[in-house]
Amino acid sequence: MALLLCAVCLLAVLTAARAGTSWRSGAYLNHVAGVWATLADDLRHGTFYRPIVGELGYGGTRFMPLHFVLHALLYRLSGGLLLSGYAIALLAVTALLAGVFVLLRRIGVQTLLGVSCAALVMAGASSQLALLTIRGDALAAALNVWGLALCAGGAVPRGRIRGAALLFTLAWAAKVTTVFGLLASFAMLLLSGRARQAWRLAALTLAGFGIVAAVTVAFSEGRALASMWACALAGATPASVLKSPLAVASSLFLRPVELVFFVIALAAVLASSREGYSRLPTLSFLATGAVTMLIFGSPGTTYNHLLDLHAAGVVMIGSWFVRKENHDGRLAAGALAAAALIALHPVTDHLRYRDAEDRRREYRETAALADTGEKPILAENPMVPLTAGRRPYMLDPFMFRTVTTRQPALGSALWEALRQRSFAAVVLEADPRTEQGRKYLRESHFGNGFVEELEANYRFACKVGRQLVYLPRER
Repeated sequence: MALLLCAVCLLAVLTAARAGTSWRSGAYLNHVAGVWATLADDLRHGTFYRPIVGELGYGGTRFMPLHFVLHALLYRLSGGLLLSGYAIALLAVTALLAGVFVLLRRIGVQTLLGVSCAALVMAGASSQLALLTIRGDALAAALNVWGLALCAGGAVPRGRIRGAALLFTLAWAAKVTTVFGLLASFAMLLLSGRARQAWRLAALTLAGFGIVAAVTVAFSEGRALASMWACALAGATPASVLKSPLAVASSLFLRPVELVFFVIALAAVLASSREGYSRLPTLSFLATGAVTMLIFGSPGTTYNHLLDLHAAGVVMIGSWFVRKENHDGRLAAGALAAAALIALHPVTDHLRYRDAEDRRREYRETAALADTGEKPILAENPMVPLTAGRRPYMLDPFMFRTVTTRQPALGSALWEALRQRSFAAVVLEADPRTEQGRKYLRESHFGNGFVEELEANYRFACKVGRQLVYLPRER
């Protein structure tokens, strides 16, 4: 246990150092963070879900509203778009760790071990990313874990059922795939002979889903529904869904820390007695794993979606210490300490070589070159025009490619704007001068025809960090 505590303390210190460094540099403000920030910026300017194509340019997202609504509110109060985004990240991750601790305590884990396990949630690359960037994963995960905590620990009075339903509803309002907490709690109540409570929880939560959906559609004047309908699958096919277990396995193997925790948690599941399969930690881990596999059936899914699985794995491991069939918890404690020590290497490595990369300065310098007048800026990463105080023309080039693949006519406004040289500048992160960059722009961002239209009407001007600036050709 002493070794585990030392490893956890080191992890906490290194994580705090990473946060301070990367928040200053903006090292993890990629194009997805730009999408989240643009949604908040749009709302601050009075637009709740921009249309797929309209006066502002292009919209299209499958992101649920809770995170960017809170972000817009804090933005209005603080005046800082990035400051408010980072504040939500810190609060959400802190709430996630606190929720894991409370959940473990409610299932009988001792205080010191509960603190250690909660801290080990930060061992994963997905949880580190959630703290260092702007996106909705941590908020959804925190609300989901707190919902589980209300359903844990024996009898669940009616008030806690209502509270859990509210939390599961808010988790869904933050991320549409966050349903595994509800599934696990429903199954636990049903298997423990509390069918009335199970159905009450399901009914209240589903009613909450309906209210969130109705309010979102009404306040967006139907734009949210159109956007979700167009973007929800993001190119997923039956074949990609069938391959999703391989996609999850591949993502885990690229991140050894998450892989180690996943293996230990899976071993704890397999070692469970028949009674163990009706416990909340086991059901939560299995339900989260099943939904995560479905998520990875969508092309373009990355490791940020491992956050809930990693947290569920930590809870599963922590629950092993209080099982009657586990007469010696030293093996589990040793495995946790080893996993924590393994986690220190990538955290230290990123702190040394990645976190100080000054993306914020890069965006400012690029914006200064591209902001040449009243014309809009077409940027692959919306952070560039946001840095210039401009409304991004393109919300998400990935979703633009997804939508226009199914409905090519929706892309005509962009192609015509390129031909008319209506943009002050086009700023890319993928290099169309290389075959790899052309393939990425064709198959992931923007889609077929974009590079050809770009090269016919714009010329390469300069490169600032990762940003490639193209200016209009002379007629």
